[in-house]
Amino acid sequence: MMRLSATLLTCLLTLLPASLLASWSTSSYEKEGFILPYQLYSPSLSADEKVPLVIYLHNAIEAGKDNKKQLYTGQNIGPDYFANPRIQDMQKAYVLAPQTPKDLFWVKVPPGEYNYQEIPTSTALSALLALVSQLASRSDVDQNWIYLAGHAQGGSAVWFAALTTPDLFAAIAPIAGSGSPDAAKRLIHMPIWTFHGDADKVSPVLYTRNMVDAIVKEGGSTALLRYTEIEGGDHESAWRLAFTGKQLWEWFLKQRK
Repeated sequence: MMRLSATLLTCLLTLLPASLLASWSTSSYEKEGFILPYQLYSPSLSADEKVPLVIYLHNAIEAGKDNKKQLYTGQNIGPDYFANPRIQDMQKAYVLAPQTPKDLFWVKVPPGEYNYQEIPTSTALSALLALVSQLASRSDVDQNWIYLAGHAQGGSAVWFAALTTPDLFAAIAPIAGSGSPDAAKRLIHMPIWTFHGDADKVSPVLYTRNMVDAIVKEGGSTALLRYTEIEGGDHESAWRLAFTGKQLWEWFLKQRK
């Protein structure tokens, strides 16, 4: 059997597209007895290269313990979108895809708007924020380029996580979620691009309209705040549009802390 020298093997690897050297890895994070399963997409990086970290929070349907459904494999949604070679070719990035168990939620609130000050951080979200902080401390992660996106229940969690730790994220993209308008002042300096369909019967569009209006009233700038409302759009329309083309990733990359 022919053996390749280390030098020849290195040369062959450098000739391969970076997307073929990147990969998803399955893992979990434990905090105070709670175990949060997640998958992490790791790009192929050169020495001393620092890249963004983008986190995607799934909807209630993808909750569970299989550590697969939250990837939306082959759907060009969420983690699958951010790990797509055409997106990674624009700017390589780590992609974090955590998964909550079915009996837990990213945000422990009834459906609808909530008062941020009255809601404790859920066990799942607390573990996630600790995991994000750990990953952000890696030498190859640029802490000025940490982004958070999510849909429906995950979209509500994006609003909540940004309210909880506004200094952690460079930008957020809450999609068809609900927020806490009373706490909007905490987000006036946060770059936000939010999406919602005006015919959404699962998560009424009023939730996003109220958050956007509250941020503006508190002094938020339209230079930082973008709102895309889909006329006639249902619950699925918002994320379908958000992950069409390269627009969301291009906008994310312009936002730095």
